[in-house]
Amino acid sequence: MSFLIILFILVMQFMAVYMDKILGKGLGISILFKMIGFAGGKLAISAMPVAVLAGALISFGSFGEHYELAAIKSSGISLLKAMRSSIILGVFLVVGSIVLSHNIVPLSNLKFYSLYYDISRKK
Repeated sequence: MSFLIILFILVMQFMAVYMDKILGKGLGISILFKMIGFAGGKLAISAMPVAVLAGALISFGSFGEHYELAAIKSSGISLLKAMRSSIILGVFLVVGSIVLSHNIVPLSNLKFYSLYYDISRKK
């Protein structure tokens, strides 16, 4: 959920830069959603680390607040073992981020800027 919120904030900030060329052209809602989708593909790489950090801080902060980390440590489980699933998820997210940045982001940039060029040339 934090990923979607952060991605929405980044996309709206990014689209605010281009609003002067987009507004007043009589574009359909489908074109605007397509442009927002292409911008989201471009900004997903920036939103992912922030979302993972926010999620980890929220979950482990809650563990610390309710003394669950102390209970885990007192039962003899090391902190590294307790965080193993988070570390594995982090590795999968890194691999997914690399694949995304090499395959999706260049295509998204190309489609976004070609659509932006077409819109900006429209009278």
